[in-house]
Amino acid sequence: MSEPSAAASGLGQRLRQARLDHGLPIEDLAARLHMRPDQIEALEQGATDRWPERAFAIAQVRRLATAMGLDAEALVADLRLVLDQVQTPSVAATAVMRASADRVARLPAQRQRQRVFRSSTPSRRPARPQRLWLLLPLLLLGFGAGIAAVVASLQGRRPPAEVPTAQVPTSVQPRTPRPAPAPTLEVSSGEPAWLTVRAVGASTVLFDGTLQGRRSFPLGRQGLELRSGRPDLVQVRQGSGPQRPLGPIDRIAWVAFKP
Repeated sequence: MSEPSAAASGLGQRLRQARLDHGLPIEDLAARLHMRPDQIEALEQGATDRWPERAFAIAQVRRLATAMGLDAEALVADLRLVLDQVQTPSVAATAVMRASADRVARLPAQRQRQRVFRSSTPSRRPARPQRLWLLLPLLLLGFGAGIAAVVASLQGRRPPAEVPTAQVPTSVQPRTPRPAPAPTLEVSSGEPAWLTVRAVGASTVLFDGTLQGRRSFPLGRQGLELRSGRPDLVQVRQGSGPQRPLGPIDRIAWVAFKP
């Protein structure tokens, strides 16, 4: 175990003294804040090699300071200076990232949804019924020659019947389907819980802070990754699927969600 720096020791001593001033054992404070006793002990001792990753350490110090009535922002500012001096990731951080990578590698590949567009085909028009005047020659044969002559003369005066032109059925253009709504991930928490949301395969961070309430994030093409200090408090719902917790309380790791 490496020796704690003066800055880390000083910050830890302020946290420890505040806890003692309130008469709180480490176990009682850990149960109250839903933290592990060894996490609080590592912060109070300034043992940076046992601290979690930067974001987790900041969230834990802010919770401890708020619970004991200290200036949380001042302590967090001092903590950032200490973290900037740490050149290598802590053992806890390395274990967390390794567990996260193993879990993501075991995730089954999800099949991409295929959209099927149906195009409507032009329907055949029913055959036009034969016009009655086509039967006229047959009727004329049953009458006498005089009637045939009269009818013939009348037909000679009438203008020639218009021959209907064949109508070419117009093709029915297929309807352009409406684009499906962009998939989203709904995240909620009834109690304050630290949360980080980032895009898969990119360094873009969509959210990093304390979540209380409900928020929605677009999944995008690659999906999202979530990590929380209290995964048991954070509820997630993908699209219209069921709501479920991000994970158990003792499993702090990146969780991926694909579109």
